[in-house]
Amino acid sequence: SARGVVKDFNVLGILPFNSDRKRMGVILQEVGSRKATVVYKGADNIMFDILSARHSLNVMQQQVLELSELGLRTLVLASVMIDLDDSIYTTFKAQYEGALVAMEDRDLKIGAAFAPLEALLDPAGITGVEDKLSEGVEEALQSLVRAKVQVAVLTGDKTETAISICKTCGLFKPESRFHRLIEPDEDELAAYLKSETSDGARSSIGQGSGSTDL
Repeated sequence: SARGVVKDFNVLGILPFNSDRKRMGVILQEVGSRKATVVYKGADNIMFDILSARHSLNVMQQQVLELSELGLRTLVLASVMIDLDDSIYTTFKAQYEGALVAMEDRDLKIGAAFAPLEALLDPAGITGVEDKLSEGVEEALQSLVRAKVQVAVLTGDKTETAISICKTCGLFKPESRFHRLIEPDEDELAAYLKSETSDGARSSIGQGSGSTDL
């Protein structure tokens, strides 16, 4: 319902989420209308790449960073209204329906059908959701640390979110030193590790969106 009024919608198309795409979309038509709304949600880096061609995103990017530093899992929302009689939709419809019955590369063809609609998207908002630790996780990790067991964190979260979660778990201490290695090549990583361990140093390292304690 919208403002207490119940409305019915037809789903005209769905772009499914997958680990490569990192976003999903849906096309909704209010019954009786000749217009439809394309609604997307997805990972901030992917959505910002899509939206940056037509919009300045500095404020939005700062807001995502602030939410991530609070340990919240973020998603970026976008939408656009289209006319069902416009060629942009009729072309999509033909391509989308063909993709749905394709015997090969169906998912890629569905993505290709949605691509022209993605180019029209406008920013709609950001969500930040707290994903609380399961009961006993913090205590279990602390037990491992006290037992001198090396603990590594592998995550698909933003680096800022991962660091915040590690602090919540007690894996990172207030005095921990952080070194960010973003997609380093093997030589760069080997040189860094050698320099850090040669003097017996012990530090926390973030690599991409994962972290480990050496």
